[in-house]
Amino acid sequence: MQSLRQLYKVGLGPSSSHTMGPAKACELFLSRYDGAEKYIVTLYGSLAMTGKGHGTDVAVRSVFGDRPLEIVFDTTSAYVHPNTMDIVSYVGGKVRDKMQVFSIGGGDIAVAGEQIYT
Repeated sequence: MQSLRQLYKVGLGPSSSHTMGPAKACELFLSRYDGAEKYIVTLYGSLAMTGKGHGTDVAVRSVFGDRPLEIVFDTTSAYVHPNTMDIVSYVGGKVRDKMQVFSIGGGDIAVAGEQIYT
């Protein structure tokens, strides 16, 4: 059974799938792979199509702060889940680390090949 804190979360809106989930994904990525020269976050599916209106880019930028960041809204590529995002770090012009994340609702995320993070 979920607690009230799991059911009712406070965060950026209007959609937790488009703001809280992507922000949590970026926080997780930086907790593992901080210190790169550049980061690229690519949004797919619904995140790409409605991300600017829902503030996904604002949520992502708020996590990365002053780090060099590019956000790509890819509305044409195939994706695994409607709220898919790829986060990639670069050092010396080469990929250092990457993670594919799915914003699964309510601010929760799933990392490809890993557990669900609430």
